[in-house]
Amino acid sequence: MELELQWDGNPNIVLDIQTTLGISLPVQVKNIGFTGVLRLVFKPLVSEFPCFGAVCCSLREKSKVEFTLKVIGGEMTAIPGISDAIEGTIRDTIEDTLTWPNRVIVPIVPGDYSDLELKPVGVLEVKLVEARELKNKDLVGKSDPFAVLYIRPLREKTKKSKTINNDLNPIWNEHYEFVVEDISTQHLTIKIYDDEGLQSSEIIGCARVDLADLLPGKVKDLWLDLVKDLEIERDKKPRGQVS
Repeated sequence: MELELQWDGNPNIVLDIQTTLGISLPVQVKNIGFTGVLRLVFKPLVSEFPCFGAVCCSLREKSKVEFTLKVIGGEMTAIPGISDAIEGTIRDTIEDTLTWPNRVIVPIVPGDYSDLELKPVGVLEVKLVEARELKNKDLVGKSDPFAVLYIRPLREKTKKSKTINNDLNPIWNEHYEFVVEDISTQHLTIKIYDDEGLQSSEIIGCARVDLADLLPGKVKDLWLDLVKDLEIERDKKPRGQVS
């Protein structure tokens, strides 16, 4: 069953944020708004009422979530880049937890429903070779690019390359492995950033590979065009390529 869902509320959520500078920030999340298609799967079927044992809840696709952040007793601008970092973490966590094939399992009838959980079906081996003709984000000199790769965007499941200083044609030659749970819907995301040191890194471009386009046990060499935003297609300006 799929339902159109729109929700607006003002829950009392306070996050204790620990920054890399050793500063603790109490951050309040306010004015949360959400729209999307909620997918409900009722299984397994059982003989007793209500005739199903559990409900699997997920979002059919990545949905739009709006919220505001406020530092209790301070300002978000006190530390450069902290607002974007917190917003990105919250959005990634929501996406990883709820977007299909990920799901929340709600037991209705007491029982063991571990078979409904998302389980690994394989491992994706990736070699990040190089990038070429990257868009320069620095006014003086050249960008210092590094790559972030993931299938699921949680920090512990994300891989980060080394930074190549002052080079728009960086060579990495680094190997990574990613656990795959659903070949038909998951994809590998690659984001190239300009390392700004203590400041928030600026994105150069990003690309995506659908796992459904890959063959098990076969090596596939790719040059991927980088775009500004994977969710918005209007920006077609060249940003380089990654292999």
